[in-house]
Amino acid sequence: MTTPTDRPTPDLALLTGRTRLPAELANASGMKKLDWIFNHPDPAAWVQELAPQELYYWIRDIGKGDAYSLIELADREQKRALVDI
Repeated sequence: MTTPTDRPTPDLALLTGRTRLPAELANASGMKKLDWIFNHPDPAAWVQELAPQELYYWIRDIGKGDAYSLIELADREQKRALVDI
């Protein structure tokens, strides 16, 4: 029996259909992915381009406790949709 922590981390680029993610993020930790977002030239714009489901996968991958700063960058519609997911 597998527990939620035993499941492999999904490749966000494959799940979201985005090919612009650097290869080093494929197996990176959630914090490394968060660092990548905040080192992006415009992190807020990048986050706000995500579909709500994509944002959910990023939050899940980064970890709810560490993803608050990511959620702060989301727009109102994304936040509303996250409540529904």
